Formats: sequence, C-alpha cells, structure tokens
Amino acid sequence: MDKRRIPEGVSPDQLKEVLAHLVEKPVKVSLRKPDGTWSFWTERAVGTEARRTTLREAETRYRHELMDDVERMLLWDRILRLRRALGLAQA
Repeated sequence: MDKRRIPEGVSPDQLKEVLAHLVEKPVKVSLRKPDGTWSFWTERAVGTEARRTTLREAETRYRHELMDDVERMLLWDRILRLRRALGLAQA
C-alpha cells in the first residue's frame, strides 16, 4: 500500500488495526479498471475502512469526553468532514 495516500486524520496505529482486520475478514469491492475490466479488492476499501474507524473514534470521544468549547467545535468539524468523505448524511 502506498503510504503517501493514507487518508487525512488516520494514525498509523489505526491503519495497522484496519489492515489486520481486513486480512482476517477481506472485503470485496468491485471497481472498474482503466482497461475496462473489473477489480475486486482495492486500496480504496482500506482507506474507507480507516475513515470509518476514525469517525467511530471521533464520535465516541465527542459523546463521552469532557473538553472545552473550541476543542469540541474542532472535533465536530472533523466528524462532519469524515461523514462527507464517506458519503454519509449529516446530522
């Protein structure tokens, strides 16, 4: 996997955890290659799962940790960015 393409806000530890999970339980993602053939398994699945993991951790932190208003607003902005990147509805 190309280390330069790690999604924004994903730590190396999170990426290792996601990769370990995907080795145990592979995800098939169908994508069309430039030559017109279909490919199952791509780095895009790893990036998406890493973003989902980051989003879950950010939402848990937002709900359960005490923090000042500025930090809380910055965390909420991060949650919204991750939701947009994943194509999830904003709440």
